Amino acid sequence: MKKFDGQVECHRVERSDDKTPIPIVLLNETFAKFQDNCQHIEFGQNDCEFVAELCGDLSSPYDSKALFAKKARELLTDYLLDDNTSPTIRPATVDGSWSDGSYRIGETLLLNLTCRLQKGDDGGDPTMEGVAYYIKMLPKVIDLRYPCFLVDIFGLLMSAFGIVNSGDEEVICEPLIVSFPLLYLYDESMLVPLIRMCVSLKTAVKELTDECNKISGGRGRSVTCVSSAALKRLRFPDKDSVEVNGARTTFEYHEMIYRYVFKARHGDRNVIIKFSKRYGREVHEYCWKAGFAPELLFYDSLPNGWVFIVMEELPLISLCMAKDRAIVRGQLHKIKKALSNASFVHGDLRENNVMWDSVKNRVVLIDFDWSGKD
Repeated sequence: MKKFDGQVECHRVERSDDKTPIPIVLLNETFAKFQDNCQHIEFGQNDCEFVAELCGDLSSPYDSKALFAKKARELLTDYLLDDNTSPTIRPATVDGSWSDGSYRIGETLLLNLTCRLQKGDDGGDPTMEGVAYYIKMLPKVIDLRYPCFLVDIFGLLMSAFGIVNSGDEEVICEPLIVSFPLLYLYDESMLVPLIRMCVSLKTAVKELTDECNKISGGRGRSVTCVSSAALKRLRFPDKDSVEVNGARTTFEYHEMIYRYVFKARHGDRNVIIKFSKRYGREVHEYCWKAGFAPELLFYDSLPNGWVFIVMEELPLISLCMAKDRAIVRGQLHKIKKALSNASFVHGDLRENNVMWDSVKNRVVLIDFDWSGKD
């Protein structure tokens, strides 16, 4: 387990390069939209009727897992894939791994269903069985990300996970929402989130289907080899461009610095890209104009509350490496006074966030996640 910014993250293991894996919602936008929709998406009578049927049928006793899985598969097929021309969710086996319900476009897996009459039946962990099935469904030569939903139904609990490859040797799987009991619930605070999860899953599956058909139609032939640059791109977030005044600006990722911060290139300019759940944009812009912060180049809001920040890269070193401590103290005093006069607070003035610009000989503030009005 690791502890970052007070949050314990026990499901993230170290990558082969000793970096913390990127959250799955930043690797594919469909996962981020799914999480966002689970909080806000609207639903109708058909969605309520489906959830009522799902709870009623799956909360009944079954003599075998096969019958239970068959009923779950039929219900999800009719609801998620209401277009009769679409492939169905069907049981499948690949290299010894069994799927209670596999939804594929061609050979690309978009959703996998695992069922148990109760958790612990048949031995092994059902979610890990879904992960194994996904891995075995990946093509031999990988040049793209292959996002997929893993739906687990353990007796009266329904869960949804996202899984995607971040290269040709690594896969990331994360829960996208809490598990829900499939019971007749008269508590609206519990029933409504279950309905929203089902509607969000239906929306996400359609989005993955459309994207998969678009990619399949444009490729024309199977891939036999992949460049190292193409594989390296899969290790970075999906977001690599912004649109300003109708023109699209793109970025090329080079290196992960830590967590959600990356070195990148924009044209002939080196930049820093950061993803955050909160950011003091107004304070950052004020500090840049006042001369003690990197220039904020781009700022874009993403689904599920994330923000995409691009700033100039500066030649920064630790304050303790500055030659004249008196100059440092004087500049720090001026910065403190300037922020106070503007009624701003930085909120996180640890040593890693107060740096020295070795070219312009100035103190620079970075990391405005907790900054705002005083």
